[in-house]
Amino acid sequence: MISEYKNNQQIIEDIVLKVWSGQYDLIEYLISENYEILHDPGDPFEGKHISKDDYQLRIEKLRESFPDLLFEIIKIVPNGNDVAVSWLMKGTHLGMLNGLKPTKRKIR
Repeated sequence: MISEYKNNQQIIEDIVLKVWSGQYDLIEYLISENYEILHDPGDPFEGKHISKDDYQLRIEKLRESFPDLLFEIIKIVPNGNDVAVSWLMKGTHLGMLNGLKPTKRKIR
């Protein structure tokens, strides 16, 4: 599966657009065994190394709060093996989120 990818940019695009949309089967191929959340304020996993199972759990929890969750890539900048990505997250807050009751408001 991973051999289908020509570069790291394609991997990042599929993580943002497919894995975060619920295509969890791709986690096996695209996410490291020891994934590290470097900077994601408000995320309970921030600063931690997490397993592939925890990575999927992280997405599932967010999707429980925002069932219509969608991501859009705004800009992607490859630089050798590194890839920087700016994305926009959209959804409607319909489930509990870190103790916050559903607001039914749309986020962007």
